[in-house]
Amino acid sequence: MNTRLLNSIEDFLASEVVPHEGKHFAGAGLIVTDDPNRNHHEGDVVVFSPFAGQISWLIYQMKSAFSDEIDLLNKLTFYPALGRAANAAMQAGLPEKEILRAILAGAKDFWSNRPLLD
Repeated sequence: MNTRLLNSIEDFLASEVVPHEGKHFAGAGLIVTDDPNRNHHEGDVVVFSPFAGQISWLIYQMKSAFSDEIDLLNKLTFYPALGRAANAAMQAGLPEKEILRAILAGAKDFWSNRPLLD
């Protein structure tokens, strides 16, 4: 985990406007979109939100921050976990910044609760 990058992302979320333009995240069992007609596979976690750009930006940041930990196997649980965190926050009616903080917390929680391997 890149702790310095993670801390800077947390600071950025607290004080700045998160970019909303750019490529929406799609892959590893997670689709983030603002298009209600977006195609997806059965079993994908789909995050449909007007904040799709901001959510995608944060997920790409999490991809960078945790690049040392993400591999071919755990990415299929990591990214959907971020999507579930986003969906739960939206379902709770949280505002944009709190949705993003929930995703960040979900990413940190994912890695802190994983079993240690020998």
